[in-house]
Amino acid sequence: MASISDDKLKITIYPGRQQDVTAGLYLDMDNDMRQLAQKTLSGFSTLRNSFLQIGRLNRMLELLQGMLVEQLYSLRQVPDNLTQALKLKGANQSEIPCETFQDFEKQSCNPEVFLHRTRLKIKRTLRNLQELTKAFPDEPMLQEVEQMLRALPADLDAVKLEEEIVALTQKPSFQHYLQAKDRFLIDWIKAQEAERGQIDPRTLSESELGGTLKALQGQMSKIEEKPEVLRYKNYQFFRSFNATTHSQLNSITLGFWKDEKMRDYFLRFMTATRSAFAEHAPFFVFRFENSFTYLLCGFPDDQLLNALERNQEMVPVHAKILMRQANQSYRELISEDDPRNYHICLKAAMHPFVHHLNRRVRMELPDEFLNFFRV
Repeated sequence: MASISDDKLKITIYPGRQQDVTAGLYLDMDNDMRQLAQKTLSGFSTLRNSFLQIGRLNRMLELLQGMLVEQLYSLRQVPDNLTQALKLKGANQSEIPCETFQDFEKQSCNPEVFLHRTRLKIKRTLRNLQELTKAFPDEPMLQEVEQMLRALPADLDAVKLEEEIVALTQKPSFQHYLQAKDRFLIDWIKAQEAERGQIDPRTLSESELGGTLKALQGQMSKIEEKPEVLRYKNYQFFRSFNATTHSQLNSITLGFWKDEKMRDYFLRFMTATRSAFAEHAPFFVFRFENSFTYLLCGFPDDQLLNALERNQEMVPVHAKILMRQANQSYRELISEDDPRNYHICLKAAMHPFVHHLNRRVRMELPDEFLNFFRV
């Protein structure tokens, strides 16, 4: 069986399962597990699209995707339902379902449907208030809202109930409830991000691309002094960068690769890299001792969840180049200003990783692919 140390790659690769290199790599989960995951993820794409339309929820969605991938793929643990899997945990053992933070548009309906929907919303709000009171125990205004909701008569007709709800939502205590929900979400995001590397979200300008290319060329001699490829065992530290698929370095599009043959070599590289590890990690992160660049490669969270939701065997793969900044934050090598020089920078950054992984993992990649990254 292939093995690897947590420091240096010393691996023998054995031939794996034959795969269709036109899309991605086979998902290493048995059929029963994939079916259970598909059942749990039923409707996740609808929830994801809803969150993507609300700017303040985009970051929450990225973090939730990582949690789902870790639970379903890495740990092989399938929760009973999606709501259970996507609860946000706060202080004092409080927890709120993620759908609580969606914005729901008012829909016209007949009085019977209105009464049913509104009563359900009241029950959900009461549950949220109980959890928020756990998280923020010294805020009596939350208890005021709960008391007002419980005091609503059960025999109100649709018109009267709507009037009561409108009046209640205009009270300062209800606005405080909405603010408490936002604070709960912010606190949850901060807690999640505290366990991950700090992200510098800026894309590189045209001038920064030129400086980055010079820095990449300058570090080559340092890498050659200590060419051992190191990998981070705690890959989750970089999880935020794996939330979405790289627009260029992926197995879906051909723009960067120019043709299918070069893209298929990339898949061969990814196959050998993934085959070198025994654990169920969705992606891996590599570096050299004397480098400021990091290679992240594997299954992107969005593509892996999409494959599980559809019970597909094939999952696209991608790679990303991360750069350590002077303030110890991490910045993705990404630019929208100069496509040509951007591709050159990507090749220069990928070159030492492809070259040394090929040699140490005994991939036997063709020279045509290795030379593709020379600039």
